[in-house]
Amino acid sequence: MQLPTPGTRAYDLLALTALSGEYPASSVSRLVGSTAYAEKVVTRLKADGFLRTVYRDRLRGYRLTAAAKHRLLASDSRRFAFYLTGSTDTNRVKSEAIRRLRLHRVAQVYTVVHKAGIALFRDEKPCPFSSASLHHYAPTAFYSSREVKEIGVETVKIRGSRMVGVLSAPGGPCLCYNCAGNMPTFDHQSELRAKVFFQNLARRNGTAQSNVTGLLFADRIETLGQVLAQAHTRDREYFLFGDGCEPFYFLTSDHRGDALLRLLCAPSLMQAFGRVLHQGFAPSIPGSQIEQDAMTAAGQPVLFACLPDLPRLFRFCSALELYDRQGVLVCFDFQAAALKQSCGGHITLQLIDFDKFERGFLSI
Repeated sequence: MQLPTPGTRAYDLLALTALSGEYPASSVSRLVGSTAYAEKVVTRLKADGFLRTVYRDRLRGYRLTAAAKHRLLASDSRRFAFYLTGSTDTNRVKSEAIRRLRLHRVAQVYTVVHKAGIALFRDEKPCPFSSASLHHYAPTAFYSSREVKEIGVETVKIRGSRMVGVLSAPGGPCLCYNCAGNMPTFDHQSELRAKVFFQNLARRNGTAQSNVTGLLFADRIETLGQVLAQAHTRDREYFLFGDGCEPFYFLTSDHRGDALLRLLCAPSLMQAFGRVLHQGFAPSIPGSQIEQDAMTAAGQPVLFACLPDLPRLFRFCSALELYDRQGVLVCFDFQAAALKQSCGGHITLQLIDFDKFERGFLSI
């Protein structure tokens, strides 16, 4: 049997399975477009001898067959050799549930990155964090945590970090994490070392932007409210709300996350969207005790939360409570319940219809 044509949904599934080692069954419909079509694609690939199902410990996923690996390597060794040769986790997948869960989480992020149109495959991007990959003229690209290790022996310093990979973006390196359906947990010291490592790497390569930002993915928007609520307790994650990356964005691993990641990685779109958000508001007050992006006509501070920045949201809501003030959060409609739950009675929400935003703004 011939491999599916590059650019088709069937090829995308094989390619992302090669990169991740095991692709979660729950994400196939996300990748190909619908549950019914996903079943057809998987059935055809299994019948052609390219995919096989793995179901163990209540985890269902798909792995490549030996024939599929051989065909992919023959068709594009530059793209796939890194993942399909040697004793790597992606070529010889371990059976332990914790290892498979790790591969599934990485695959979820691969899916968002791929659907957002960000360079993912090795033949589409510079070598990991070379000077070319960090400069503004290079395409925004995603590098897995295993690719990061190619930088050299210095990466031993960040062993233990739970990041699934790093975005090389116009604003500087962005450490990416995926808590999936759980609350996020971090090895605080390992994550701090990772942050400092990428700061130093960016400076060494002579980039203008050496700030290291963060990006947390989750399965559900409800996790946003839970994380922010926990931030007001002694159990809060200090890497998110203390001395970690900033900004530290929150996105869901779904279609909305795809769209917002595309926005986040496009400075011109971000600037245009910022101008739209400022319409109808007064400028912010410099040096204000309450962090803000704008002011209402009545003098209430306004924060734009369409791309939720966890540390800023925490400081904004905490300051409103401390000074017993009322404020406005501008967000998308699908984020409203999570933000209202965590920010209490000191905020008013101003909602933006996400579907209209996507049709009218991201289609430009």
